[in-house]
Amino acid sequence: MAATSPANQVTLQTMVIRDMVDIDFHYSSAKLVRAPKGGTTVGVTDGRAMPAQFELRRFGGGIGTVCLGISGEIDISNSEELSTPLTAVLDEPGVTCLILDLAALTFVDSTGVGVLIACRRAAEERGVRFGVVNPRGFVRRVLQVLGVAERLAHTVDPPV
Repeated sequence: MAATSPANQVTLQTMVIRDMVDIDFHYSSAKLVRAPKGGTTVGVTDGRAMPAQFELRRFGGGIGTVCLGISGEIDISNSEELSTPLTAVLDEPGVTCLILDLAALTFVDSTGVGVLIACRRAAEERGVRFGVVNPRGFVRRVLQVLGVAERLAHTVDPPV
């Protein structure tokens, strides 16, 4: 979601993580801002190359399991903004598993992969299972080439 103001050539962009428990997170090129659920916050860039855009969608995953679908692109321009909402989910009471669905992610660079690895480490520190599912095309290839595809993959625990 981006618009350019013709008067001063300022690029506006917002990224919303939908269906969070009690807040929406909005992406701003300067920082991640917390706003009341349903509120609107728009970040302003300085008119240079527009940062990549991504969106997180939360969907059902069962008791203790949170599934987030990531769509768009994650690169050096926005990778830091991905870590804050992921950490917030890991810190939610009762979360035992975080699954990231990458089916709609069309691009990721090494900084984005770094965020995924850091999230996995943070999950492990909290005793939360973590994994990515459905990496496709270019994203799958990047994870394979960097040697992290298997480490990041979500695996189902065997029945006890």
